[in-house]
Amino acid sequence: MSSTLPDATLQELPRALTSQPRIVTRGWPWRVQRARAGTGCVAVDVDPEARGAPSLATLLYPFDSISPASGRRRWRCGSRHRLNVALRTLPGAWAGQPLASVTSLPAAPWPHQLVPALALVHGGSTRMLVADAVGLGKTLTAAVVLSELTARGVGSRALILVPAGLRDQWRDELLARAAIVADIVDASALATRRDGALTRPNPWAGPGVSIVSLDFAKQPAVLAALLASPWDLLIVDEAHVASGESARAAAVSRIAAISRAVVAITATPHSGDTRAFHWLLGLGGGTAPMLWFRRERRQAGLAVVRRTRSWRIRPSPGEARMLDALGRYARRVERQGDADARLAMIVLRKRALSSAAALGCSLRRRRALLDLDPSGQILLPFEPDSGEVDSGDGDDARLLAAPGLDDRTSELSSLDALIALAHQAEASWSKWTRLARLLRTAREPVLMFTEYRDSLEALARRLEGLASSVVLHGGMPRDARADAVARFTRGDARVLVATDVAAEGLNLQARCRLVVNLELPWSPSRLEQRAGRVDRIGQSRPVRVWTLTGASGHEAMVVSALARRAEAIRRDLAPVAPVAPVAPVAPDPVEGRAGEAWTLASWLRTLCARLPGHDVGQRRARTRDGPVWIRVRRRSHDSGGGVILIFTRQPTRAGDALEHVAVLVRLHRQLPWPPREWLPHVASIALPVAERALAGSTPLVERLIARERELLEAASARAPRTRWQPSFFDRRAERVVDAIRSEASRLNDAHQARIGELTSRHMEPAIEPVLAIWLG
Repeated sequence: MSSTLPDATLQELPRALTSQPRIVTRGWPWRVQRARAGTGCVAVDVDPEARGAPSLATLLYPFDSISPASGRRRWRCGSRHRLNVALRTLPGAWAGQPLASVTSLPAAPWPHQLVPALALVHGGSTRMLVADAVGLGKTLTAAVVLSELTARGVGSRALILVPAGLRDQWRDELLARAAIVADIVDASALATRRDGALTRPNPWAGPGVSIVSLDFAKQPAVLAALLASPWDLLIVDEAHVASGESARAAAVSRIAAISRAVVAITATPHSGDTRAFHWLLGLGGGTAPMLWFRRERRQAGLAVVRRTRSWRIRPSPGEARMLDALGRYARRVERQGDADARLAMIVLRKRALSSAAALGCSLRRRRALLDLDPSGQILLPFEPDSGEVDSGDGDDARLLAAPGLDDRTSELSSLDALIALAHQAEASWSKWTRLARLLRTAREPVLMFTEYRDSLEALARRLEGLASSVVLHGGMPRDARADAVARFTRGDARVLVATDVAAEGLNLQARCRLVVNLELPWSPSRLEQRAGRVDRIGQSRPVRVWTLTGASGHEAMVVSALARRAEAIRRDLAPVAPVAPVAPVAPDPVEGRAGEAWTLASWLRTLCARLPGHDVGQRRARTRDGPVWIRVRRRSHDSGGGVILIFTRQPTRAGDALEHVAVLVRLHRQLPWPPREWLPHVASIALPVAERALAGSTPLVERLIARERELLEAASARAPRTRWQPSFFDRRAERVVDAIRSEASRLNDAHQARIGELTSRHMEPAIEPVLAIWLG
């Protein structure tokens, strides 16, 4: 390239800049990252090479005068401190570890947390199910995938759907463990976005990471806005709660269908419902099968130290009378009632095994609902679901309202008698006697679980005179939940009483190790979820789990249901049961990545030990006038000397990563000349080796292109199926169809633009030496 650039044509300039990617403009040296020829100009993306340089991202030639950097780049000597600084300037992928983002993480992940990102980079499916056991850090696993896509320029828009109680935890962990800034978007935050987005009508269209509750996302107005533009990555936490036939599942399925990558997270992928399990495996659609990752604690290299015990509690005389009367009433309803009434009896039986208080509350609600006008009233939620609370641990009024007996007067009389028996049984709660003895004996923090909010409230009332306690249930707003958890973790309360829907994702291993189950849950996976609140990475003491069950024989219904669900889980998971840390549902894509993950994790821990601090990869110190060489004295047992040369290849398109490779060149004798004179010759010898190492294929880009084409075909197929009957007076149908076609057109344009971005190479990659370590 000549000393000036005006003679070069606009079409030749990008290639000319490739041969010497260092330029001078506006009086400062710059490094060319990318050059694109346009109509009448060339856009040149640059990074400064000197401190104090102005903040520029793109230059426009010929409007900006561009000159090549004068003189040949010379090697310059650096100190041992400079070696640490130089290593900090090398974030990105290496030949031995293809992940471009992990060096910038504040803490080195565990090996099993890197496997999904490795599978994605090596061309595995863009749809993943991370089903590791409870407490194995699935949040960081998903964060590594997000960081990798972001580092490669294909993850600017990410949506994280979580239960309402986990939003703050996700935001805090993403920032602390992955240096990812995410925004919690609820009704108030969305209104603020709308007010500030004057030029962008859709508040979700901009880049960034948004954390949204599942119940907020399923609202029709919110869902329509979420579907307006494709998402680079969709993460669904506790995905089992959004599977099956529900409004949550429908919303998650529609968002996943327009997402370029999908990561579903759950420690309990199968709860005994085979249809819900297969729905989860099909999330996002597409031709490539969903990759399955499931590791137990032993497979992840963690010891399992957990003691479980089941206490069989004999019911008191009052509880026995209540259970017998409930059984007689339920058998009458099962003979005369419909399916909804029989299901209501199952609910009543199950609540009776939890506490007499829970049964009494349900009986009173059923009595009030059946005493309404027989003509029937439709139960509708008049308040919009804000996504702040979760009613999953309360009564379902639609079930309790189903009449069970032909004689309505007789049924109301039976309910009155049962309510009286439940009230009498409350005074002699046998499970409370055992719990009180446990609290006096254990003298340590205790986490208690129950399925029902009514049992939780009855337990909290009795705890007032025995131990300090806080409660956590689905009806509490976000601030109240956070305050309850904070009080327990600080030590202000000794007992935390929680329901399942409120305790998902809690990290209590630093405070507690004792878990008490007030009753057997419906699903066997619930028991593992509850123990996982304290049996997690970071737990230093043996975990103890105690479950209270009845000794009267009425628990047979629950035990048989647990057995059926456990058998369904065993049958469906058996074909893909992992025998190694990686076990995809479909064969091939990630076979053998487990060993690579272990090697990468070891490399990262070595680097972090050498460079203490949390800013590895965050600083980007600039070299002034050439690559750096540092001399490191050889130890006596080293065999021979040599030079380790580190070469760098800049990314040339979306999906590619900044890559490095280290090449060792042996020196058989001590050279008498200064290193800056013979290092260029040594670098020229090592350059072909570096080019071969950095010239690998890009399976990630190919997989992303295939996924983008699938999304484009799906978006193109939506609009032509729309038909309407035109009307002279009413044009509403026409406006609706126009809106649908407009949305499909926007999606088509977005997919076409991404395909062009992924397939076009702007310039040939430039591979150059940046660092030499002389072992002499």
